[in-house]
Amino acid sequence: LSNELNELAVGLEDIAAEENSAASQARRIADNFRLARQKIEIAGLSEALGQVLLEQRRSLPDSSVFGESEKRRQRLVVESGLRQIRNQQERARLRDINFYVDDLMAPLSDTWKTLLRDDILTLAELRRDLLDKAIAADDTYLQQLGELDFTQRRLSEAVSAYNDFLDERLLWIRTGKLPSWQTLVSITEAIGVFVSAEHWLQIGRAVVSPDSFPWVLLIGLALFAVLLKGTSALRASLVRSSRNVGQMRHDRYIATTRALFLTLVLALPWPILFWALGLHLQFVQSLDAIDIDTHLYRTAVWTGQFVPAIGAAFTGIALYYFYFVAFRIFCEPNGLAVAHFGWSALTAEKLRYQTRRLMSVFLPVAFILIASVTYDPAALAGGLSRLSFVIVMVALALFFGRILAPGHGAMKDFYAANPGNPITWLRYLWLVLGLALPVLLGVLAAVGYVYTAAQFGARLVDTLWLIVAIILIHQLVVRWLLLTERRLAFNDALERHRAQRAAELAEQAEEDEGVVGEVDHLQPEEPEIDFGALSDDTTKLINTALVLVSAVGLWVIWSDVLPAFGILDEFSLWQYSTAVSY
Repeated sequence: LSNELNELAVGLEDIAAEENSAASQARRIADNFRLARQKIEIAGLSEALGQVLLEQRRSLPDSSVFGESEKRRQRLVVESGLRQIRNQQERARLRDINFYVDDLMAPLSDTWKTLLRDDILTLAELRRDLLDKAIAADDTYLQQLGELDFTQRRLSEAVSAYNDFLDERLLWIRTGKLPSWQTLVSITEAIGVFVSAEHWLQIGRAVVSPDSFPWVLLIGLALFAVLLKGTSALRASLVRSSRNVGQMRHDRYIATTRALFLTLVLALPWPILFWALGLHLQFVQSLDAIDIDTHLYRTAVWTGQFVPAIGAAFTGIALYYFYFVAFRIFCEPNGLAVAHFGWSALTAEKLRYQTRRLMSVFLPVAFILIASVTYDPAALAGGLSRLSFVIVMVALALFFGRILAPGHGAMKDFYAANPGNPITWLRYLWLVLGLALPVLLGVLAAVGYVYTAAQFGARLVDTLWLIVAIILIHQLVVRWLLLTERRLAFNDALERHRAQRAAELAEQAEEDEGVVGEVDHLQPEEPEIDFGALSDDTTKLINTALVLVSAVGLWVIWSDVLPAFGILDEFSLWQYSTAVSY
């Protein structure tokens, strides 16, 4: 009981400190919210205000923290309630203290009862007093938890309201100045950070002689070595998985799923190494670094610290590297696209080549962009970040142009083979969007709307990968249905052949008066494989399901920026007056 009371006392102090901190944060956020609204009403959406609001956005607590905190408080309430019930039950037994002592001493002899009764009675009275204190302390503890819950809810509501306010306005505010000589100076200063010998010596020390055991890096290196060593065997297995594709009696869907698995595994080695190295460089700073949100609009805890910033850049590009490599393996001659899905080898080779060109620009420039913004969040509006973003957008525009061009792009064969497909009907629209959207975002970043361009640019890239995922799902479903229909048609043809042969044998037996001759084992002729043998109803069902999946995916990607368009409700296109008679 004494230990419980001490723990409760410490817990009450922690809860009081947490409540004071939450109340202070709620007041500060409410004040910032009020002042921001006043400034916008007076001065409008100015560049200086944009910088202030962006900084305040970075300083806002993450909404996910509130959910975790609420779960922790609920757990503490349950533990305190159970502890209080247990103490109250024991306190009820101590209401008649003499009966309580007699019950405890019942197994003892009369001699021991006489010797120990007074001491046990004293201890029982002391325990009763401690139980009273423990029950009162739990009452206070539960009350404090309730007050903390109320304060945390106020803070959560304040953060949510301010976030909604910023979501509607930040995208419309210029967060950087127009390009000038100072912009070029900032580029040279930012490059100086990356070429500093001292900074790269810090990286070397963090990798070679870290302060703590580098278990994350060692696990990553071990997985990298194992996967890299098995690359030849995995590629050979990928080739073998396509050997029976197209053969009616031996073609199985498991071969396609195996090829998909091998494609993903073959793309893993370098992303795993980058991810492990990035986490290691972040662990060098603190164990909490693994929970950092590295999105461009969040606070960079490591401002001014080069080693964790480089770690964040490695973890940031690891997933993109995986996507690029997996897609290139997908388009190889023995990969899924050509061998299993029946794509044109020329189209797949064009896609693979253009993807390699894009990743050779996208990955290093994205690395610099993430590292510079993590090192200094204010650098998002700086010259190097803008230049990096513009380079990425130009590379995307060139990629889309070379892929979507109806006359000579990688999609040319698809357009020619599917003239009635809605995608073909709108081929010039896709080309215009693919060229115009990245260029428009690059222009926005160049003229100072860096935050806006960064938000839309990140979602444009995510949308590109969503499209790739939808295409992959479509092809997997189509192949499964195609194999199923072929197998059913083949089995039906086999049964009809056997029935016909049985009828012929029966007729021959009747003619020969019951004498049955030897029957040769006949192999049924395999029908010609047709990759377009899907019924119209099945195709419509697949397309409808994928449209729904695409809509959900687009909503997940773009839902965060949709509130920004709510600000348009504050503007009126025209005004008019009318008379109302009563």
